[in-house]
Amino acid sequence: MSDSLLRELRRDELPQLLTMLHALGQSEGVPKVATSLDHLEQALFSPQPAAWCLLLVEQGAVAGFLIYSWKWATFTGIAELYMQALYVDPTFRRRGLARAAMAGLAQIALARGCSRMEWLAVRDNAMSNGFYDACGAIRVEHMAVRRLTMPALAELAAEAYIEDMQ
Repeated sequence: MSDSLLRELRRDELPQLLTMLHALGQSEGVPKVATSLDHLEQALFSPQPAAWCLLLVEQGAVAGFLIYSWKWATFTGIAELYMQALYVDPTFRRRGLARAAMAGLAQIALARGCSRMEWLAVRDNAMSNGFYDACGAIRVEHMAVRRLTMPALAELAAEAYIEDMQ
């Protein structure tokens, strides 16, 4: 673990990130990962990034990544860190890298004044849920993920009138 670290993704590492993102999607049963290099560059390197990415590095080799963003909690009035993805390459698992990544992310959250970290986890993935339980995470049983996708998203948007919103 002493040769492990978290560091910011560099633009030239986007192809490697995309490869790992596809591996994560496959391991979580995502039938098609539509994210492209252009999507990643826009989200991570634009003047107003939508998300941030850290690489997990062990002995100079990229072992995984985490992607996070920020949200604001309506009922606490305080910012929250939202973990979009955490991935450790199978050849690097069981070495404490995921826990080190979570610890680093917790440090970032606290430094930013966050009251909590949140993320989605595949309900039936016993390994990842056991890991998150061991980190001290709790399940939020009273909440359910709701998603609005096309064409319902476009149909609902067509009903709106918003004055001068950019």
